Amino acid sequence: MEGGWTHQVTQRELPSSTEITGVNMRLTRGSFRELHWHTADEWAIMLNGNARVTVLSPDGTMFIDDVTKGDLWYFPAGFPHSIQGLGAG
Repeated sequence: MEGGWTHQVTQRELPSSTEITGVNMRLTRGSFRELHWHTADEWAIMLNGNARVTVLSPDGTMFIDDVTKGDLWYFPAGFPHSIQGLGAG
């Protein structure tokens, strides 16, 4: 587990799941989920630790914030975003 891990359930793993997917992710300090985007909205809750989220808006502005246990985030569909692990909370 050098950089962390993810466990996901999508329609590929559960064909009857046509409207929702789920990911359980752990990022170690300094590791990150690279810049990516989805065709659906993404929301998340931080269960433990700290992370930095970055979101690029279509107008060229950027949002960066640090999140910790209990924080929520929301990335609209098509907005590129990344998540960096900052370590234990």
